Amino acid sequence: IGWSANITAVLKELSLANENVKGKQVVIFSSLKNEIIQENIALIKNDLKNLKIITRSGDSTRPEELKILNLNRAKTIIILNQNSDSEVITTLFSIITLLHNKRINIVVSLQNRPYSSAIERLEGYNIIPVVPDEITAQVTAQTLRFRGLGLVILDFLDFDGDEIYFTKPSELIGESYQDALLMFDKSSLIGLKDNTGNIILNPTGDTIIGEGVKLIVISEDDSTIEIQQKPNLKADAVVDLAFISSATPKNVLFIGWSIIGAAILDSYIHFLSPESIIDIAYLKQQVDPDILGFKNEIISTNFIAIQNETKDIIDLLNSKAYDEVVILPNTHVLSINEADTSTLLKMLLIDTNRKNIKYNNFRVVSQILDSSKAKLSEALFSEEIVVSDNLAALYISQLIENSHLKKLFEELFLATGASINIYPVSKYIDLSDPNVTYSQLVISAGMRNESAIGLRLGGENLASQKQGVILNPEKSSQFMLSDNDQLLVISR
Repeated sequence: IGWSANITAVLKELSLANENVKGKQVVIFSSLKNEIIQENIALIKNDLKNLKIITRSGDSTRPEELKILNLNRAKTIIILNQNSDSEVITTLFSIITLLHNKRINIVVSLQNRPYSSAIERLEGYNIIPVVPDEITAQVTAQTLRFRGLGLVILDFLDFDGDEIYFTKPSELIGESYQDALLMFDKSSLIGLKDNTGNIILNPTGDTIIGEGVKLIVISEDDSTIEIQQKPNLKADAVVDLAFISSATPKNVLFIGWSIIGAAILDSYIHFLSPESIIDIAYLKQQVDPDILGFKNEIISTNFIAIQNETKDIIDLLNSKAYDEVVILPNTHVLSINEADTSTLLKMLLIDTNRKNIKYNNFRVVSQILDSSKAKLSEALFSEEIVVSDNLAALYISQLIENSHLKKLFEELFLATGASINIYPVSKYIDLSDPNVTYSQLVISAGMRNESAIGLRLGGENLASQKQGVILNPEKSSQFMLSDNDQLLVISR
């Protein structure tokens, strides 16, 4: 219900998710003229072969016009933000007046967190609010933590590749979580969903799997979630159980500033060492003065006004050894197209001058607003890209298929919960062994109360985040590992 720029991405993901269910029916109801809706859908019809799409035009704030949709037969209702939060909320109330089946999930896209918190408290309905800017901020913060981590999260969010499944295998009732880690050859166990609906990522190894508990696994497909007999393996004798990873101080430069920038930092600073320093370079004429000044008691934050983006940015990069450089679009006075073009020019500036920059061992993470521009940036540069409009679409698509994933992602993105971490493989196995099976790494990680989910081969030495990441390899896979290789784990 409604319309937004990312509706086509949502439809594409739903088609991928339903490859084995031909003719899945999707109804689109919007205030746009029906001819315009159909013209937009026709542009991507080749990507929607698994869906049967029905379009209707009308006023979503009027219950009498919504009756045509037969809402009580829907699996999920999605309210997209076509004009404003007030229209979305009025639409939600109109839907509620017609709903007899209160078990239907209602995914609601909002721009403002206060509205989101308010509708979440409505009792008796399964309302799932989504604030797209928050998703962008959280994914960007995770991307900044480790090279390659953004790619792993995107793999979880889309339906192309490995996905997160909830399964209930009776064969594992009574088994410990640590033993169960090795009993899926083609899937990675990452947590449990208990009888009360709580999501527990990476529980302690001695946790016993009880009746009614669902296992949370990463797998290529639900058909690849197969139980195998536990292999007779012992942990590597040199596994470093005393190893405790602590955050090292970082110097981070933000080029450009926005409300999303503040949200990124609000999430990111909790993963940083207190000795870290954040510098924020901005053009006065492009930034709303009301959002200048990021108040926190954790990290030193400096706002630096610049006059000439070309010269001042290069001067800043020559002045200090930055670990991360974050390019944010300025949307206060620029259109989306103008903001993305400005971001691409900054990427080009840094890329062409990098060899001459005194301290050039930094990583660049850029936010692109329009996914069509993202393809251009990926073709021209090796930097890591966070695409705003696509992220919201992917996230909403996942919630349509499984609403429990909201709690799971909230847990993953919080510094206080179980998060994805990337550590040297030397902490888990003896590198003098030329042939290491992935199962050896899984059991060593389990001894450290961690759930292994994959490898990053080549560590920080690779130019692109897309290189070297192997998510959910088979337990029987063999690798020749070195000091440059890393293990991806979920840990606390």
